[in-house]
Amino acid sequence: MTDTTAAVLDRGDALRELADAIAGRHHFVVPLAPEEFQQVEQINQALPGGCCYLDAGQPTVLRLRPAPRALSAFLRLLPLPLGVVLVAPKTPEARRRLSHAGDRPIPINDQQDLVIPYYDGEGLVFPLLFVDALDLADPVAAARLRASATGWA
Repeated sequence: MTDTTAAVLDRGDALRELADAIAGRHHFVVPLAPEEFQQVEQINQALPGGCCYLDAGQPTVLRLRPAPRALSAFLRLLPLPLGVVLVAPKTPEARRRLSHAGDRPIPINDQQDLVIPYYDGEGLVFPLLFVDALDLADPVAAARLRASATGWA
């Protein structure tokens, strides 16, 4: 069993790490709404070896590496909602498991890096940390995302 290490990062450093993961296209990047505990747990379990960024809109961001197995239980204990971004190396096994956890296939063609979960009957809510990192990596995609979102976490 691997221990989880926690690091408190300057928000700018966390943004650059996420932007590099997005631009490098070697990782799956999954933004999650904090109140979607069941989906957070399903997707986290599907991505072993990854890390997660927890953002409360403060000047610092908490990075947990690897993401704890009981991430949703950890989030329930916290007194404020957090934006959650999971990042994991893009492997065939991660793609298969993520497709199963998200109930929709991720193409084998290696073109999909950003996995946006669908929340039935609700608007699109994205962690602001994710959108800001996407803005660094791909400003056009970030503008489209901002136009379609109904809220920020």
